[in-house]
Amino acid sequence: MKSFVALTVFALSLCATVSASGQSCELDACTWSDGFIPQQPSVSKPGYREWAWDGKDGLGVSVPATVHYERGGPARIVITGPEDTLTHLRVGQGQIRHDNSRDLFREGRLEITVSGVTLRAVMLAGSPTIELGRLDQDRLSLAINGSGVAGGEGRVDQVKLAIHGSGKADFGGVTARRADISIAGSGTVSVGPREAANIAITGSGIVRLTARPAELHRAITGSGDIRVVD
Repeated sequence: MKSFVALTVFALSLCATVSASGQSCELDACTWSDGFIPQQPSVSKPGYREWAWDGKDGLGVSVPATVHYERGGPARIVITGPEDTLTHLRVGQGQIRHDNSRDLFREGRLEITVSGVTLRAVMLAGSPTIELGRLDQDRLSLAINGSGVAGGEGRVDQVKLAIHGSGKADFGGVTARRADISIAGSGTVSVGPREAANIAITGSGIVRLTARPAELHRAITGSGDIRVVD
């Protein structure tokens, strides 16, 4: 029971973090309820912005965008898209947000490239997508609040995945020792834990296990399901 309480607290805390709302304000005179401090871009050209990375090992994205992740290269965030959209972005501490302007993304999604860092915490709000590529690390925490999509493959010893909404976490190609999974809504998760899995589902969420863990703890409320597809 304790494991599910801890898992619920983890899911709620991550989703609360990624849901932090922006404010309509100027870049140099903005007050955010969570202490977020936006930074000036190091490079600013029409349709192009670049920021030096200052987010430790965590990334949060709350704008409609396709995110490309490159472990190597310079530590930075590069964003391209319509100039009218770029002027409303707020970036800092590994967070990519906007100033809540209306109809901001009617001209289409942004393209974001994050490079030169090892990401151990990823938080998506709304409908962004991120492909993490081939992973080889000790831990990864992912929170999706909305319909965002994330994917990756490789090895991660400990994985924590939390979805609130209809998001999708496709880590079926990831081999893990342990996985802690929480879904509230209709989200889907796939991952391959070998030793242990703690799974909590509220709603119609689906968890697909691509390995049979030695220990499996589950709590399901609603029509959700756990499927082993090895």
